[in-house]
Amino acid sequence: MSKKPNVKTNYNRTPKRHRKRRKLKKGIKILLLLLVILIAALITVPKIRTNSKLRSLGYTKDQIAQIKKMNLTKTILDNEYYSEHLAKEIEQGTIRTEYIPLYTAITGEKTLTEKDYLLYNRLLDV
Repeated sequence: MSKKPNVKTNYNRTPKRHRKRRKLKKGIKILLLLLVILIAALITVPKIRTNSKLRSLGYTKDQIAQIKKMNLTKTILDNEYYSEHLAKEIEQGTIRTEYIPLYTAITGEKTLTEKDYLLYNRLLDV
């Protein structure tokens, strides 16, 4: 009895060709990493600064989110508008942007009525 040798032969295969891999130099990797960090910082730092300015005026986190959603950030920060009544209106989402200066003039628990809005509009016309 003759036994076949336990050697595998595969004549159909061609030898694998090894491609040279391009390697990035260490300096380029560091430069790319610094570029990514710089871009991330340029995006997040202004957001953090505006949030801290709004908080220093007295707004809460939820109110700040609403202010940004309604695009009132620039108006409020430029004029430094804050009052409890304005904060409540922002939080409830019932703010009318043309009456922001009127909201800041309200003190205490008083609320605005339609008469107040009418009088304010008449005073602006005069």
